[in-house]
Amino acid sequence: MLDLDLNLNESDETPSENQFPELQLEYSAATSNSSVINASNAGDQEYMYPCEYNFDILKQNNLQDDKNVRFVTKQLFPDGCSEEREFNSRQQYYHRYNLQIKKTRRGPRSRSSQYREYGLVNILKTTMGTLAGEKHAKYILLVEKKKDDVESVLMEHLRINGAYWGLTTLDILGKLEAVEQEQVVSWIISCQHESGGFGGNEGHDPHVLYTLSAIQILALFDKIDVLDIEKVSSYVASLQNEDGSFSGDIWGEIDTRFSYVAICSLALLQRLDKINVEKAVKYIISCKNLDGGFGCTPGAESHAGQIFCCIGALAITGSLHYVDKDLLGWWLCERQVKSGGLNGRPEKLPDVCYSWWVLSSLIMIDRVHWIDKDKLVKFILDCQDMENGGISDRPDDAVDVFHTYFGVAGLSLLEYPGVKAIDPAYALPVDVVNRIFLR
Repeated sequence: MLDLDLNLNESDETPSENQFPELQLEYSAATSNSSVINASNAGDQEYMYPCEYNFDILKQNNLQDDKNVRFVTKQLFPDGCSEEREFNSRQQYYHRYNLQIKKTRRGPRSRSSQYREYGLVNILKTTMGTLAGEKHAKYILLVEKKKDDVESVLMEHLRINGAYWGLTTLDILGKLEAVEQEQVVSWIISCQHESGGFGGNEGHDPHVLYTLSAIQILALFDKIDVLDIEKVSSYVASLQNEDGSFSGDIWGEIDTRFSYVAICSLALLQRLDKINVEKAVKYIISCKNLDGGFGCTPGAESHAGQIFCCIGALAITGSLHYVDKDLLGWWLCERQVKSGGLNGRPEKLPDVCYSWWVLSSLIMIDRVHWIDKDKLVKFILDCQDMENGGISDRPDDAVDVFHTYFGVAGLSLLEYPGVKAIDPAYALPVDVVNRIFLR
């Protein structure tokens, strides 16, 4: 398919103790810990070291859990939970198999929204830095023009995926109008195979991964109607196996990634009735592990990327009730390390791309409030190339379109100011998803 140093200086904008006493504790804590989470001083061992919390996990078998998020939060985070704390009202929509639109809660109010309420937007900028949106947009547009450089040549076989990453980033940043729409749509159609599927570029074999990217790109431009929907949906449906799993192409590789991609593609085309949804869900559930996570096949190791695919597919089909949300939520929140970044599995380095895989999953199961959002925002911003644009996997590494997309998308999920909202299940801007399903 499918980090900026923290330097706090005294200034006129720093709130005094008497002016905003309720913010002093958080602001002082950020100041005193700035050297600890400074990305330029952080070594690999610090990045790999998991967050430590001063409490024991209390597993609650409480049927009222889904209706009372405050209760679970207070059990898990007794020091950080307040009865007076209001929960965020920002809503996300995803399409269920019965074609109903469900509103999902996006967790408690972020600190940035609290600062805005007090008129202290500058505190957010001072403690976390800013998103270089203009430079990221220019970087993406420049990459598209450099078709003869090494990066472009290496990505030739999956150019349609790269186009999805870049174009979606531009849309989230509000810069999609800089792209020649008709030229892109024409190229997408040229990548379609006679079978109905799409290849990664012109002349390449079709695969369900590239097919989803093609559909998503056309959705960005509101051009899904240029497709022969029956032909494309029949190609995707033909890849379902007897046990409910999906192959990626005619060669038969099976992976839960393909289950998500197929279900997401058919949902966007509004053709989920072409597959056996019950069998598809049953296969995905068979890939669930004792730790609450999901693997690529039954018995495979839990991984954040696979978890997103499985949770996304279950969300789209209205089957999240099969998930142990507390157990999975705990596994996911353990992916946050001291630097604030997230990794994909235990004992691995953090990577900006998991800002999407982990966060979107936490949002879909309504457990995003279990991680430190502010530290994650800082980690993502530290990974920016502030001179030339683009975002890398970790601070000071080389940037690429892949991590630029997932970094910006992660900030969208974190409700960063000035970034459009993105749907956690469909990986498309919320307004695009609404345009498809709320016509």
